[in-house]
Amino acid sequence: MIGYHIDKRFWNKGYASQSAKACLRYAFENTDFDEVFSYQKATNIPSRKVAEKMGMSLREEYADEKNIKTSVYSITRSQFSAMNINV
Repeated sequence: MIGYHIDKRFWNKGYASQSAKACLRYAFENTDFDEVFSYQKATNIPSRKVAEKMGMSLREEYADEKNIKTSVYSITRSQFSAMNINV
C-alpha cells in the first residue's frame, strides 16, 4: 500500500508523484508483491490523479467505518513493468 502526506507548502511540485514512483519501483524490484494498492478519500482528487499518473486503475470504492467514501487503486507487477517508469 502506498500513502503520502505532503505539507501544503510543497504541493504541486511533483513530490507525491516522485515518492509514489520510488515506492512502486522498490515494491516490484525488491519484494515478491504481485500487486500494489493505493487508498485515498474519494474526494482527494490530487491523490487520485497521482495514482492514475502511476498507471494505477480504480479497483473499487467503499464507505469506511466513518462512512467516508474511499477509493482503491492498484497496479500489477506486469502493468508497472510495461510502463517503464523512471524515477
